[in-house]
Amino acid sequence: MAILKLHFEKNQYPSSEEKHQLIERLERSVGSKVNINQISRWFQIEREKKNNIGLKKNHKTIYKKFSKDELDFLKDSFEKKNYPKVEEMKDMADKMGVNLSKIENWYKHNRRMLSKNGSFYLKVILLKVIVMINRTLLVQEIFQKE
Repeated sequence: MAILKLHFEKNQYPSSEEKHQLIERLERSVGSKVNINQISRWFQIEREKKNNIGLKKNHKTIYKKFSKDELDFLKDSFEKKNYPKVEEMKDMADKMGVNLSKIENWYKHNRRMLSKNGSFYLKVILLKVIVMINRTLLVQEIFQKE
């Protein structure tokens, strides 16, 4: 292993010829057979370790959770408008100090949860009914004034 580590410090990408030389040196010092695929794989793993690539077994992403005030703000704005414009979401993200994608995902998630419960569609229907009632009342007021 020391032979490989020394060579790795000098060159992380050995040529085929260098790998064969390493195999000969290892077989002389260790006494066991080593093939070129094992050497190639060892170098690949060492490069991944060095660059922290491919080592995601214990990797955990830390997500920032919204505070209670932020959640209240989002819920209030969601009740007013389920589909805010991008500019509105950008303003929210700037006020809260988060990425726009976090706000977009929050809205998507909440719309999905409402649609799963069926309450989203009920809310849309109720809003349509309210609009129709308001139009009817407005028309009645106009005719009463005449």
